[in-house]
Amino acid sequence: MDTEDGGPPFAAHTARERRRARLLARIAAGGIAVSVLAVVLVHLTAGPGYSILDNVMSEFVYSPNGTLIALAMFTMGLGSLALLLGLHLLRLIHRPLVTVLLAVWGGGLVIASVIPADPPGSVQTGLTLTAEIHRWASTGGFICLPLAALMMTGQLRASPDWRLTAGRMRGLALCAAAILLLMALVNWPGGRVMIGLVQRVLLAIEAGLVTVLVIGVLRATRPGRRDRVATPPAAGRLDPPRDAAPAAGSEECGAGSAGSSGPAGPAPR
Repeated sequence: MDTEDGGPPFAAHTARERRRARLLARIAAGGIAVSVLAVVLVHLTAGPGYSILDNVMSEFVYSPNGTLIALAMFTMGLGSLALLLGLHLLRLIHRPLVTVLLAVWGGGLVIASVIPADPPGSVQTGLTLTAEIHRWASTGGFICLPLAALMMTGQLRASPDWRLTAGRMRGLALCAAAILLLMALVNWPGGRVMIGLVQRVLLAIEAGLVTVLVIGVLRATRPGRRDRVATPPAAGRLDPPRDAAPAAGSEECGAGSAGSSGPAGPAPR
């Protein structure tokens, strides 16, 4: 039976797959934590000439301790790719396009961490080839993550264990889409006014989106927890028909046969 988004139902997965998915989710959580810590440290030590309002995050790579920005992008990207593998182990991705979108998000961050942006002020004089690669690798990732999240929420809502996570993902993805539109307006007709602040809001939302998904995987793979994710919504236990006869050998059946020579009545409630 298909789920409400038209994909196949949740498939069963083994305890070994759950353990591996949990390990990958922990790797992703570690990547997120290192990324956030690195970004905070860079901003605290950036010094004069760098503004969170006017400078995008990538330009901070030229500030003191700016290499931590590259570390932040790399760990976030690597953690996201690990999470993608964990989602596949749990068979939570039913559409190949979702895999592609999440791979572009994680891979784009890894590429952007290796290929740096130009120094502050280079936008006005023209970007180099490496800066263009950095720009589109990161921008592609920012666009692909909320799209992938929106595509996943319809399927995840079909499972009781993922319904809350799906709602949070949808809300964050819609917020990210709105900020992306605002960022496009600020970047072109807006003359990049407060582009740094808008980008940081977007990054915070998308980091939160990945975090929500990581928490969902950790919750679903908790040791000793009953696995309801593997059960399709319509394939759960059904109540017996109201007119079903009692099972053979039960006390009710024995009592009925001893006390009456007629046909057995309905099972007592």
